[in-house]
Formats: sequence, C-alpha cells, structure tokens
Amino acid sequence: MKKFRRTQGQDGRLLFFWRLDYQRDMQRVMIIGAPGSGKSTLARIIADRMGLPVFHMDQIHWKPGWVPREEEQKVPMVMTIIDQDKWGFEGGHSRTYKDRLHRADTVIWLDLPLPLRFF
Repeated sequence: MKKFRRTQGQDGRLLFFWRLDYQRDMQRVMIIGAPGSGKSTLARIIADRMGLPVFHMDQIHWKPGWVPREEEQKVPMVMTIIDQDKWGFEGGHSRTYKDRLHRADTVIWLDLPLPLRFF
C-alpha cells in the first residue's frame, strides 16, 4: 500500500513523502544527491533493512589508489549492476541516469542545503 503526502519545507520548497510496503516495493533503489548529503549512509541503511546488495558509484569510478577508471569501463559495470533483480545504488555518473531510472522502482534525491552537508 502506497500513501502519498505533500508538505512544504521551511525554505518554501515542496517535499513529497511516500509510505511504502518495503518488502514488496523497494527492490531497486537509486539514491542521488550532492556530495556530503548522506547518500552512502542512507544506501547502507536501506540495503541492510531490505536485504539488498549496495553499490556505490565511487567504487566504480575509482580504481585502487584513487586512480579514475576510464569511461568506457564504467558504463558496462553500471549496466551489469542494474540488470540484477535487486540493488541499492548510490551516486552520480549522469551518463547512466536514464538507464538506472528506467530500472529503479524507488528513487531518492537528497537535496540538503550546503551548510548542513558540511556539518
């Protein structure tokens, strides 16, 4: 059962909340947002509660020693992940947004103010 609620944040932006039947509805979760917004933390929490494998774009983007991976290697890695039945995937890489959005059943966008992300 899904219930939808709309409210207004302190800064005037509209906020939308859904109540989900977690066991059924959250099988492929995409979490996006600005650096420092809590994407990795939230992905680990959701994955733990839902029994999903969690994937971080940083682990795809960076090779050992903080060496950037070549673009032609990243896209196939992302596609292999999103072809799975269950996943929690956090991070950027806008080149694959369309494919991830198409497969995701849940999208969470973390849009926290800059001062809050630094503390």
